[in-house]
Amino acid sequence: MRKNPLFETKNLKSKDINDHFDEIFSQITESKIYPFLLESNDNFFDILWESDYLYAGDGPQISARAILTMASLNASMGFDIYDIYDGSLE
Repeated sequence: MRKNPLFETKNLKSKDINDHFDEIFSQITESKIYPFLLESNDNFFDILWESDYLYAGDGPQISARAILTMASLNASMGFDIYDIYDGSLE
């Protein structure tokens, strides 16, 4: 995992993962390294997913458009998933 990501969305308030992908894709296409990313076979999306309601089947739903865009970048994807529930809702 890269310690200093090239692109990120930590200021985006939306909880929809596809909004975050759209923002990242926008940053990528506007960057000077975009042509090099298209030729690379080593692109990777590392996704940090934090939830206070973590149950089977409640994870992110990634749109076909986002998957196709990642595929066009020859990118793989990994998730770091964390339950941030602290018991305060009981």
